[in-house]
Amino acid sequence: MKFYHISIGEVNPDPFSEAIQNGLSRRYYRLVNWSHSAILVEGAGEDSGVYESTDPGFQKSSIEMALAGAVIRHKVEIQVVDGQAAIAWLKRFIGTPYSHLGFAVFLPSWLRWVVTKLIPKFILKRFANGRSESFCSESTAWFMRDNCPGALQDNLLSEENCDRVDPYLAHEIAVSYRKKLRP
Repeated sequence: MKFYHISIGEVNPDPFSEAIQNGLSRRYYRLVNWSHSAILVEGAGEDSGVYESTDPGFQKSSIEMALAGAVIRHKVEIQVVDGQAAIAWLKRFIGTPYSHLGFAVFLPSWLRWVVTKLIPKFILKRFANGRSESFCSESTAWFMRDNCPGALQDNLLSEENCDRVDPYLAHEIAVSYRKKLRP
């Protein structure tokens, strides 16, 4: 069985997806033409499919459904420690609610700073909700943290930072866990 991190971009992005892509392009000084991240599992029988966070939450869908009106911009095979444990992880994560507040990571840095200074701490805790709620790239970050070799020591995948992983950064992290081809 194979595990992939996929970066998905809409063929005709809606205004929200376009805003995410434009914001990521400005933040990283390069063209980012995707706004969604997911885990694709192939060769696992009935467990094969796309595991993704969309509204209403983390779910498994077919590749056709995940790509309705969209294309895969990047497909990176990632190494996992134990394929069966990774499948079990994905199944346990199904039903995790979608994190609407998680979109704060897409705000410009100055606005994020203002928000953190003006909003009371008890409300800010809803933004940093850990594994209790998740958006697409956050879900893929948690998956890589818990299933890729050495990821627990990766600062980008720390408990605190998984809540801040955007679709561009999720792709970059996946590249660092790319499955190495044996000679």
